[in-house]
Amino acid sequence: MRGITVALFVAMFLLVSHIQGGLKAYLDPNTGSMALQLLLAGVVGVLATLRTYRERIRAYFLRRAESQNAKTRQ
Repeated sequence: MRGITVALFVAMFLLVSHIQGGLKAYLDPNTGSMALQLLLAGVVGVLATLRTYRERIRAYFLRRAESQNAKTRQ
C-alpha cells in the first residue's frame, strides 16, 4: 500500500511539473552553505548518538562474541 502511495505521489509531481512547462528555481549563494551545514549536522548527530550508546553497542557485540566462543568450546 505504501509503495502505491509513493508511486502515485511521484506520478502526480511529474504530471504537474510537466503541465506547467518546467520548473524554474533560483539558488542563491547561501544555499550551498546551508546544505553543507545540514550534512555536517547530520554527521555530528550520528556521531553523538553513537558516542552516547557506545557502551551498549560494545556490550552487545562482546556478549555475542562470548556466546559464539562458548559454543565453539563445547
